[in-house]
Amino acid sequence: MVSKIITGKSIRGALNYNEKKVKEAEAFPLDCNGYSKSIFQLSFSEKLLTLERQVALNERIKTNCLHISLNFDPSEKLSPQKLAEVTSFYMEELGFGEQPYLVYQHIDVGHPHVHIITTNVQEDGTAISLHNIGRIKSEVARKKTELEFGLVKAEDHKNKKEEQRIKPVVAQKVIYGKGETKAAIANVVKSVMRDYRFTSLAGFNAVLKGYNVQAYRGEPRTTMFEKGGLAYSVLDRNGKRIGVPVKASDLSARPTLKNLEKVFQQKKDFTGHYYRKIREAIDKAISSNLPNLKALESELKKEQIEMVIYQNKQMVYGIAFTDHTSKVVVNGSELGRNYSAKRIQEQLGIRGLLERKQNMLDQERLSAYAKGILTQGNAANALSYIYSNGLKLEASNGKYQNLDYRLSFQDQKGNSSIGLYGKTRTYLEERNITPELCAHLNNHVQDNGIKLIQDYIHGLFAQQFETLFGHIIQDKKKSKRRINW
Repeated sequence: MVSKIITGKSIRGALNYNEKKVKEAEAFPLDCNGYSKSIFQLSFSEKLLTLERQVALNERIKTNCLHISLNFDPSEKLSPQKLAEVTSFYMEELGFGEQPYLVYQHIDVGHPHVHIITTNVQEDGTAISLHNIGRIKSEVARKKTELEFGLVKAEDHKNKKEEQRIKPVVAQKVIYGKGETKAAIANVVKSVMRDYRFTSLAGFNAVLKGYNVQAYRGEPRTTMFEKGGLAYSVLDRNGKRIGVPVKASDLSARPTLKNLEKVFQQKKDFTGHYYRKIREAIDKAISSNLPNLKALESELKKEQIEMVIYQNKQMVYGIAFTDHTSKVVVNGSELGRNYSAKRIQEQLGIRGLLERKQNMLDQERLSAYAKGILTQGNAANALSYIYSNGLKLEASNGKYQNLDYRLSFQDQKGNSSIGLYGKTRTYLEERNITPELCAHLNNHVQDNGIKLIQDYIHGLFAQQFETLFGHIIQDKKKSKRRINW
């Protein structure tokens, strides 16, 4: 682990930097200390106010802001929870365990790292000394943290040799059957497994293809395929397998299908956070009225995102994306229905232009309806407003113990929907509008239409004494009851 500390005089400046990264999908909030809410519930003003109030306790201290970064080796696949634990331990050892601070995980470079914003002004108005904090205090805290969590030591990280970097296999220069072919494939496979996040064989191959290598299961119904075999081949400039394949079990990393499936499962926990940046890059590129997939591929390369197209003589049947900045690989369909090969092709060219114009109109209408939700008062009124206007509300459990809501049209022929965030999300969460309740109402509308939907919703709430699918508000005169759907 490598720690870096920058001292300064502007809490707002440090916070603005990290929040800008969040808006650009290059970072996300991770944790906080000394706040009454979790970081995911804090507004910008609340984040800033707590730190500035602490600073105001001693206005004579001019250097009152610390912007700390903790950087980890690319081989360390640390979950958000583990990163938060590591950060908390480090801050305690640094002597800032009682200080308010904010933590952001950044994904703008290839290695895991977090940024921490805090102040050295304490609750009693005295200051924590910053003299030699980076050279002495931080080094002691870093070494204790590395030992506590078994992290790659900073000294080891600095001494890593350049040959560990990935070197593409150049198919034309490979002498088939000789040792260097196998060694080159082994180097690429081992490096990709170490550095990239992928959750399927297709995703793994999307990265390998960039290095002229492919993992191949054999044709369906063959003995090799049925027994879960896997071999690695070199690809020529046209993406065709050439030469003698190397069995997975013969490579040093033993990247067999069975072992890879374990890797896929392990890496699933680390990929979801990074999808937003890829989606936004695709959306931005498509909105510039690109004519075809080749143009899209070229546009995404500017954002360090490589697009791999799978096609046969008849059609394009698949698409995958590799973000070389965050080292994430994902199939289009994993990003959502709008990012499958079929849907992306539909969004390109003239047809796509007309669709985007309609989607823009739909988004404006949905945004106007969303503003009206906050004026409805109780949950029954809010849901009646949504469904009687021909809208549909969907909810899902978010990554950080909050709910994610999306609003769309019930008779949606296109793909327009909007996320409900900020005050609207808080409003819905506080009224216990759960994923189960939304799913029930969506099924009811699908089966019965929107006629009398308002009466149905109000009747549902009145009958159950505000019992919302496992969330119970007690009625003092009557016993609790639970809906069993």
